[in-house]
Amino acid sequence: MKSGASKAAFLVCFLFAAAGWGRQSFAVPCATEIADLISRESYGFDSRVQQRLDAINIAAMDTEELNRTLTAGDRYASYIPAATMKRVMNLGKNAAAGTGMDIIKDRSGQIRMIPFIGSPADTSGIEYGDVLLKVDGVDITAKSIDDIGYLIRGEEDTDVEITAKDSRGEEYTVPVTRKVKHYPDVMRTGSNPVVIRIFRFGSNTGELLRAEIARLEQEQGAFKGTEKKNRRFFIDLRGNTGGVMEQGARSAELFLNAGKTVYRLKNNHGINEVKAAKSGLAASNRFVIMQDYLTASAAEMMIAALKAGANVGTYGERTAGKARVQDVFRLSDGSFLKLTVGELLYPDSDADKDTNWEGSGIAPDVEKRH
Repeated sequence: MKSGASKAAFLVCFLFAAAGWGRQSFAVPCATEIADLISRESYGFDSRVQQRLDAINIAAMDTEELNRTLTAGDRYASYIPAATMKRVMNLGKNAAAGTGMDIIKDRSGQIRMIPFIGSPADTSGIEYGDVLLKVDGVDITAKSIDDIGYLIRGEEDTDVEITAKDSRGEEYTVPVTRKVKHYPDVMRTGSNPVVIRIFRFGSNTGELLRAEIARLEQEQGAFKGTEKKNRRFFIDLRGNTGGVMEQGARSAELFLNAGKTVYRLKNNHGINEVKAAKSGLAASNRFVIMQDYLTASAAEMMIAALKAGANVGTYGERTAGKARVQDVFRLSDGSFLKLTVGELLYPDSDADKDTNWEGSGIAPDVEKRH
């Protein structure tokens, strides 16, 4: 987060992404600040749309119109008014409940649901990759991920009605009871062979993954011996929609030797290349990454780093295709502006410096549908 943003702002950014509070129609203050940030900080913003976002025009907009215009210039951009931020902070304090699932917009524009194991969404019958259609009878087709999250979350032990379409194309509606519950970022889901699943990149995922690998190193028979078959395991990134980019980088470093590229980030100032400072705990192990069409963002960054710099194969489906990176800026009235500020590039030294997976995804070495 840029200078001037506080720890509270980081919390707001996290909660906004996780809880998805919706946008409301208030007159937009701080118009000059918004116009300046778009001009100075945004990356890849449509210049034709940017011409309409000067301070005078922004001041005449309400939040809905501003968000429609922002999205036309940057599909990931959004404005979050101060009143919404206040409720988001209260949401964090009161631990508002959810259904226990991630949602992501796939390359075709459909909203896919990813229930966490044992969550209310899971036990209600929602299946991995089902297409979300309505929330409490409200059509979500034209709504943002943030707005949809706002509709889904609420008070604990209340029900939300989810209407969706399953893999057979059949529509169904189920009630899901909201609960306050923590779901792990990292879990061992297989032992023969060893499978470590990373569900998302939270605030401490890199350390959790390091600890899990360390436990495997100590267990009888795990990673023992010199035979290749004894040193192979699986990292499951299916359904990992991303999260904290730094934790994706720290997770990747566990499998890289010193000097290997972790990521390359291009922004308005050039290309910043980050390399592993030391060899990671599992740098000598052979492993396979499992990926699918819902693997996105920081998870794709990890795949790109390990395909280029580690002894890894990939298995599954072409990934979601999100290489753009966003930042959240706090405005003087307490509102927030989210903008794309750069894009991740493939780390390969032989690759074109402007090549990435935005919109196209990363193909697996071996293709296999989930």
